[in-house]
Amino acid sequence: MGVLLHPVVYYGQNVQVAPLFGARQKKALSVEDRQRIDETLKAYETGLKDLASWDRREHRIPVFEKFDLDTLVRKARIFLETVEQADSDIPRPFMIAVAGGTASGKTTVCEYLTEKGFPKQGHATTGWKKKVHGPLVNHLSLDHYYKDFEKRRKAMGDTAFFHNTNVDTPRALTMAVARRHLKHLKEGKAVRTPDYDMHDSTRQNRASLKVPTPFFLVEGLFALADEGIRDLMEMSLYVGVDRKTQSERWWKRAASRGLTKESGKALHDNSMRRHDQNVEPTKKHADIVVDSRAELYQLNEAMRRLSQVLLQNFYPKTHRGNR
Repeated sequence: MGVLLHPVVYYGQNVQVAPLFGARQKKALSVEDRQRIDETLKAYETGLKDLASWDRREHRIPVFEKFDLDTLVRKARIFLETVEQADSDIPRPFMIAVAGGTASGKTTVCEYLTEKGFPKQGHATTGWKKKVHGPLVNHLSLDHYYKDFEKRRKAMGDTAFFHNTNVDTPRALTMAVARRHLKHLKEGKAVRTPDYDMHDSTRQNRASLKVPTPFFLVEGLFALADEGIRDLMEMSLYVGVDRKTQSERWWKRAASRGLTKESGKALHDNSMRRHDQNVEPTKKHADIVVDSRAELYQLNEAMRRLSQVLLQNFYPKTHRGNR
């Protein structure tokens, strides 16, 4: 699956997308530009501090196990300076990685942010660019970048396949393609992404069109495993989960995917083992870590407050459209 090869209409403009889109010129930052960026960063830092204080004050066990304020502000400065320097009115997406183990709640976080946290439709006026019209958030799951295992799985049978095939590793995905697509999206270019069917481990003969939006969520077990992908993110979350809860959620999902008890056990045991080897170590790269003991209502409220901090500081005059 490659990038789109023709222009698309994006925020009312004809956008040439990769590989036809040329390099943008950068303009020098003026004193006024730097002052505006400093003011935005100060307000952003205050908003993040207030969020962390609320969490510690309201919860016996805080939702946020880790909250790296300095790194978040540093990344935001790079983001704002890049936006200001770009010779284009096309928004540069503020990218947010949502990582964590299987059945940890990554999708729940992304669904909350896309459905309730950020407006699905509307327009926003930034302090440094023209009005933005259209969707304010989009979402990409790295699950769709898994390699096609259909032939191997059919030849081996489900139980043997899941027992002997490590699908919980970055090597099971086409990470280079995902990295390239995210880079294009970061540059304001639309891409066609793969469509993967987890039920039978196949890459479908179709693609999904993804366009960049002001906020862009990147979800996956290995959203923090690849340095090139990490470098594209303005914020990274890791959703923790305890093993008992993870296992219970996993089995509920397995039933919906038609796995037998035998094949399900093979995949379950492999997934739990590989989590410790390949997923948990990426937690160290997260700016924000969600404590595994957080209740869903606490997590939702924390995500609501986090999205408000982002909207108020990067798109402060947001008008919500149809939900």
